[in-house]
Amino acid sequence: MMTTISPYKPGKKRVDGHTVFVYSLLFIGALLLLVPFYWMLSNSLKTEAEAKHTPPTLLPMASYIEIEGKPLEVSLGQKYKVDKTIRVTVKMPEHPDVGKTVRVPQADITSPIVAMIEEDGAYISFSQSKDLGGGMMQITLSTGEIREVTSSQVLAVTPIDYDDGHPTLFSLGEEVGDGIRKATVLKQPHPFDGAQYRMAESDVQRKLTPRWGNYPKSLQRMNFTGALANTTVITVLCVIGQILSSSLVGFGFARFRFRGRNFLFMLMLSTMMLPPQVSMIPLFILFRNLGMIDTIWPLVIPMWLGSPFYVFMFRQFFTQVPEELVEAARIDGASNTMIYWRLMLPLSGPVIAIVSIYTFMFVWNDFLGPLIYLNSPDQRTLTLALNAFNGNYGVSDVQLLMAASFVTMLPCILLFFAAQRYFVQSTASSGLKG
Repeated sequence: MMTTISPYKPGKKRVDGHTVFVYSLLFIGALLLLVPFYWMLSNSLKTEAEAKHTPPTLLPMASYIEIEGKPLEVSLGQKYKVDKTIRVTVKMPEHPDVGKTVRVPQADITSPIVAMIEEDGAYISFSQSKDLGGGMMQITLSTGEIREVTSSQVLAVTPIDYDDGHPTLFSLGEEVGDGIRKATVLKQPHPFDGAQYRMAESDVQRKLTPRWGNYPKSLQRMNFTGALANTTVITVLCVIGQILSSSLVGFGFARFRFRGRNFLFMLMLSTMMLPPQVSMIPLFILFRNLGMIDTIWPLVIPMWLGSPFYVFMFRQFFTQVPEELVEAARIDGASNTMIYWRLMLPLSGPVIAIVSIYTFMFVWNDFLGPLIYLNSPDQRTLTLALNAFNGNYGVSDVQLLMAASFVTMLPCILLFFAAQRYFVQSTASSGLKG
């Protein structure tokens, strides 16, 4: 009986349904994980009104109307379906240096100095004042209203030529000598700022307007430079300590033969099942007795004592190194220390890379450890500074919080994409063999 063999048809491949299903799940999962990241990035480029707008917008859009031939940005309010109009509120952009203290020559202060108080973002002048003692003053506003205010609420306001000769309102401070005086940039008044209009919806234009200024403003309020320096120092020390300690212990388990080696290795691995909350209080008491609270050492020292998971990875890699290489090194007179430092470590590049990446991401994003051991504001890491920023501005300035969050996590994103190939290499070299 003859069997008919169907001819091979090039160009036609059988579609594997299982592969399509798996890749579809991975694609959908990746999209779901990217949604909060995109939302954070989009909100970081919006204004405060746009970030809180309901329903939310996917892009950093801004609304504009034209008044006296000039486009002015507005925030949207109530819509009226009957005549298709909408209520808008003009919001002038804030001066980029508001709140910044500069030094100005006394000779540049040529305009009259007016005593004012700030109320709801506006500056109100007063004509008379009376010292009540205890830091309190009684003032009479230009409207005739009498109030009691603290002396710190009274501002000496005057316009000074600043920023390419444009007059800018300043609050004058103390003199620092040599005809120089401190002055703080105030919010600049504008005749249309806060004005409300009822406009036809067709007269309101929407434009893509990313607010890149949110980033420097958020980092300035967050004290980013000091927190970045603290986090960098802690992270670098932890990465170095984790690599050296874990690789040294892994080398001992892989290359030394001694009684109870397997039992000790299993005992070390079993500590991975111990929740970190169990040792949290004993560690805190230990470091407190050593006088290390409010220093970086409680965060660094544990990383120099090795990690069971990373010891396991190094051990699995070292067991796969051919014994002939080690014997050749011994014939050449290399000691165990030389074999570890000159042979094993250079060969374990992929494992070192993956340990570095994991340790970097853990330490960089660690919040609980710094929260427990660091108390002073000048010792804060980025996570603590971001948490303080959230407490101060997380409700009123959501867009600045999103900008600060994105900058904080940016090094982890860049590191992952730069070193992602080591993930595959480490998986292949530290698998379940050995």
